[in-house]
Amino acid sequence: MKGKYIFKVIKTYMKQHIDSRITLVMLALYIIVATGILNADVVNTSTFLSLSYAIELATIQNEGLESNRIEKTSALHRKKASWASYLPNISINTSAKATGSLISGTAGLSSTTSLGVSLTFDGTKKVDDKILQNTYEGTMLSYEQALSSLVTSVSKAYWSLIAVQESITVLKNNLQVAQEQYEKIQQSYEAGLISELDVLKTLISLKSAENSLQSEKDSYAEAFNTFKLLLCVDPEEPYEIADEIHPQKLDLPSVRNLYTAYVEQRYDIQLLRLYENKAALSLTEKQASTFIPSVTLSGGWNIDFSTVSSITDNSSFSVAVSIPVSGYIPGSDSSLNILDSVDAHSQAKLSLSVGLSEAYTEIQTNYTTLQRLWIEIETQTQNLSFLNRAYELSEEAYYFGLISVTELNESRQEFLEAKKALVEANLSYVLSTYDLATALGMDIDTLQELYGMTSEL
Repeated sequence: MKGKYIFKVIKTYMKQHIDSRITLVMLALYIIVATGILNADVVNTSTFLSLSYAIELATIQNEGLESNRIEKTSALHRKKASWASYLPNISINTSAKATGSLISGTAGLSSTTSLGVSLTFDGTKKVDDKILQNTYEGTMLSYEQALSSLVTSVSKAYWSLIAVQESITVLKNNLQVAQEQYEKIQQSYEAGLISELDVLKTLISLKSAENSLQSEKDSYAEAFNTFKLLLCVDPEEPYEIADEIHPQKLDLPSVRNLYTAYVEQRYDIQLLRLYENKAALSLTEKQASTFIPSVTLSGGWNIDFSTVSSITDNSSFSVAVSIPVSGYIPGSDSSLNILDSVDAHSQAKLSLSVGLSEAYTEIQTNYTTLQRLWIEIETQTQNLSFLNRAYELSEEAYYFGLISVTELNESRQEFLEAKKALVEANLSYVLSTYDLATALGMDIDTLQELYGMTSEL
């Protein structure tokens, strides 16, 4: 309806104007406007997602990361307020009492107000400050670890989607080739050059190509919905991504050198060292509270009055020393608590040792995987070139009657599988690069900057 209206206006305008040059100018303007109006309903409103934008959305809205932020803020508040433990305890108490006699008809009012101040010195306050600092550093590391893990998960999911896109492109090209092959064979059949069986086999191959493409599209849609959940965005809002996978070869030093240089910057190793240190501090705190005497200074001031003219006050000051004894008794709760702390410290040191061993294994595994995957990429690239040429020769051989249509379809299928295998190898290398970066406690940009080679396949 919009189009008919626009062209009706144009026709009427042309009848009312004699100057053809003006008419042509106005006609061009109307065509531009009409084109915009007619295409307004088909404008793509999808939001484009780059990798950086996807990471930004995930980090802003992820609930798990927000929980880590809250824990970090809470620990910071406690750390900043640690100075308050050195302040004395202050208390103010007030009481009032009314008295009277029914016989004598007298009444009175008395009141007491007291101010008390006490301050205790023991061997745990400094240790408590260090534990608070340790706890805050732990929440900071936990937050950074969660952030790094989220960025890696989003990045790997993003590149996995790009790989499916590339696979869909491969399958589309395969479908186009299968369609062209079917049309040629159909023409040969109609010319009486081949049997109907060849046509049926080619048609089956064509339908298989259509089904493979549709299945890959369905997998992409399902994976994209999962990706939206990871980003915490509205699943109904349309998004689109577009990119290309270009694996960058890494020229890495030995596993031992990588381990020595980077193991201490891994988040899990830093956390394990903090836990070991915290266990040592907890043991020191238990020993201090069990064996070191505490000194308490206290003072008070009391004001008593029954009438305005009868006011009395008194003040007091005291020093109390508390010497713990139960810790020296074998089997007591205090001595058992110390033994528990010793065991906890030993367990923390053991966990650190195990963590270091596992870190070495993880670095070694990812290192070996990357070496193997790059060889696979080179092999698949070479295979693809060979199978491409083999398919070209198979087409020529079939039309000269040297091979059957089944052999032709098999050659095309092998060529298709080689292209898909190269896509999968490229993706595997990229994902393993992220895994190695995580194992070394760094982001992928830093890893590629340090060890990436300029040449790419």
